[in-house]
Amino acid sequence: MRLRNILLFLLVLSGITLYMLSVATGVTSKLSEYFWILLGFNVLIIFSLLFVLGKQFWKLKQDVKNRVYGAKLSESMIKRFTLVAVLPGLFLFAVSTQFILHSINSWFGDGTREALDRSLSLSRVALDNFSTRMTSDAQLAGLKIKYGLSMGQSFANIFPSISIDLSKFDQVLVMDRFGSILKIGNNPSKLPWPYFAELDWPMISNNTIYTDTTLIDDKLYSEVFLHIYPNENNEYILFFRKKVPGNIASDVQLIKAANQNYAELTYQKEGLQTIFILTLLVSTLLSIFTALLAAFFFSRKFVEPLIVLSDSTSAISMGDFSKKNLIARDDELGQLCEEFNYMTEQLQLARRNYKNLYRKQQEARKYFESVLLHLTTGVITLDSYGYVKTYNTSVENILKFSLEPYLEEPWQDWPNDDIQISFLKAFIHQLLKQPDGKSLEFQYSVNDSIQVLLGRVAELEGGKGSVLVFDDVTKLVTAQKEAAWGEVARRLAHEIKNPLTPIQLSAERVQFKLASKLDETDAQILKKSTDTIVKQVAALKEMVESFRNYARSVTLNLVQIDLNELVREVLLLYEGVDCTFVANLSNIELIVQVDSTSIRQVLHNILKNALEAAREDEHPEVIIHSERINGEAILIIYNNGKSFSQYMIQHAFEPYVTDKMDGTGLGLAVVKKIIEEHGGRVTLSNRKDSVGAYVKITLSING
Repeated sequence: MRLRNILLFLLVLSGITLYMLSVATGVTSKLSEYFWILLGFNVLIIFSLLFVLGKQFWKLKQDVKNRVYGAKLSESMIKRFTLVAVLPGLFLFAVSTQFILHSINSWFGDGTREALDRSLSLSRVALDNFSTRMTSDAQLAGLKIKYGLSMGQSFANIFPSISIDLSKFDQVLVMDRFGSILKIGNNPSKLPWPYFAELDWPMISNNTIYTDTTLIDDKLYSEVFLHIYPNENNEYILFFRKKVPGNIASDVQLIKAANQNYAELTYQKEGLQTIFILTLLVSTLLSIFTALLAAFFFSRKFVEPLIVLSDSTSAISMGDFSKKNLIARDDELGQLCEEFNYMTEQLQLARRNYKNLYRKQQEARKYFESVLLHLTTGVITLDSYGYVKTYNTSVENILKFSLEPYLEEPWQDWPNDDIQISFLKAFIHQLLKQPDGKSLEFQYSVNDSIQVLLGRVAELEGGKGSVLVFDDVTKLVTAQKEAAWGEVARRLAHEIKNPLTPIQLSAERVQFKLASKLDETDAQILKKSTDTIVKQVAALKEMVESFRNYARSVTLNLVQIDLNELVREVLLLYEGVDCTFVANLSNIELIVQVDSTSIRQVLHNILKNALEAAREDEHPEVIIHSERINGEAILIIYNNGKSFSQYMIQHAFEPYVTDKMDGTGLGLAVVKKIIEEHGGRVTLSNRKDSVGAYVKITLSING
């Protein structure tokens, strides 16, 4: 709006001053004396326009340099406007200048001068004829007055007698040589007295008759001065005045004025050319500069909708759909802005709908994620190319590793250098081959243990992928196995224990009855056989006791005890054996709430196994280490002898699994059962720093 106001103000001001300047070029104009002031004022306006133009050009260059949107288009339009405004303006100025020069020269040609001279001659002839007739009438009247005076009559008697002659004139006076009025013969129009001074007397007296013209109230009058001598002593001047006819007077005045103007114009010819050319130059510059300012204004008005559209586009790209293009135009640009506003409204409506849909989708997604998060079952979704799209935290909890590094490639391309990844690939492969809804049980290796996974697969609609659902049923399977083995152990204990005592008694009775009746050799054989039977029965009883211990539910009598002290008490029973026992126990008390009898049984079982394994080395050694970590008591029993096989590591705590020739396979199973009944954990593995193995027991510290 600022440029528009400046443009309107300068346009109106330059129009007014230019009009006044053009009027001032007239020689007879009242403004002609202010020509140079008006010219200077117009030059000041030109410099003002030039300053505004320079400022606009500088601003345009800065906008182009700063890559302001629309600046290049404005620059291109202004260049075209400049060509359209400047070239025709300069051409018109050049043509007009030549026209002015030739036209002014043609005004002062010989033909014009000759025509004016002839016109003046004709008007003078007409005026001279009128003056001649008037002079004749004046001479006739003068003779009559002179005759009357010579006869001794007075003017008062003479004038009435010649009233007809005097009526031909508008004014008749009798004056002495000093210009004093002696007699008024006729003056019906009340005309002023002629100006007569003594200085004029020689001119009149020498000519007797003197004629002249005078202008009274814009009317031309012919005058005749007649010098008469009625006698030697008297002389008078008769003055006659008569109005020149209007046609003759107007012609004379016009021709006189034309000659006067022509003379002035002839004198001012070069100055007039300069004035006209300066006026034309000022007009041209004002027109060009005004056109250039208009070019800036119209280019800005043309680019303004594009800038508004660009701003709206930027706002939309930033997510702001509230901006409206308030441009009131009836052309295609206005229609484009209206259509853009309609498009923005539609986008805003679509975005609102999208937000609502997205919000609902996010709510559903959060609900789904919450369900997945709290599911203990692992869920993996695969797309049609085998890429993992989603999975819940239970997957990592079950598999004991993260799937994050493997999301960038399909599961078929996962590396095989990791045994866990290999097991998982095998599980996915077998699971995908299963029909929908059919379960698959798979043993999965995790570190040194075996997990049992139970999984199912469901295909997504349209072949878009698959959903894998699996759970860790290791504890369930273990519990089922333990329950089954417990039932087997209970029945075996019952079935085996009943005949063992009669067998032992029968063997002892046979020995007692037959020992005295046999010779020494046969008696020795009998004794050896019965001793074998008794020993085997004792071994079977021990096995039955193990079965009973495994099968029965122990009622724990929990007491607070220092685990370190309990270990020291148990180690006293192993003094003097062919093995070095090293107690590397914690310096702080490890108070645990346990059944001391059960824990003693656990310690004896583990120490006995460690002792047997350590004897595989020339220098058997068993190390007992304890410490407190994160509120738990850790007890680790190392040996430097025999290591566990991989199968043993994975199945050691299952019933009837053993790597000893005479073992029942129930010792570690009972250990695991007792420790878990105390809420603890037991694991075993091979030593990594040297040969041998270790068993690790974890119990909660009380307080």
